[in-house]
Amino acid sequence: AIVVRVEALEWFFAVQPPVLLDLVSWRSPRGAWVVIVSYQLRPNFGGIKGGSFYLNPRQMGEAELLRKLTMRESLPVIFLSEDCETHYTSGIMLDPQVVTFWRGQIEEIKQGLKGRSMAADVDADFEAAVRELQMEEAE
Repeated sequence: AIVVRVEALEWFFAVQPPVLLDLVSWRSPRGAWVVIVSYQLRPNFGGIKGGSFYLNPRQMGEAELLRKLTMRESLPVIFLSEDCETHYTSGIMLDPQVVTFWRGQIEEIKQGLKGRSMAADVDADFEAAVRELQMEEAE
């Protein structure tokens, strides 16, 4: 699920949430995979809210999150009021063609990781790859 704190929670009760979701993968020159999941919330008032997070496909829990994400037709979205006292839960439909593309990316990663063990709690290769990716994105 995606959880977003919003200014005007009531607005989301009446509309299909304007949420865009994307998943891309990146492989560092040293072979560490990073999966970037990003979202944008585009209400017709106020600014765009968004964010991204990095998942490590060598971590058991994160690999399972990726598997589940690519098996869904919709994704729950929880909108929290500014004070986090109330919430509204909705769902966004995922484009089947986009999900098929995501599955292809995850399958490519699985093939690239074949024969490699799952990462320990701290994966220095992944952490270095995320820093490298962030520096590349900043350029």
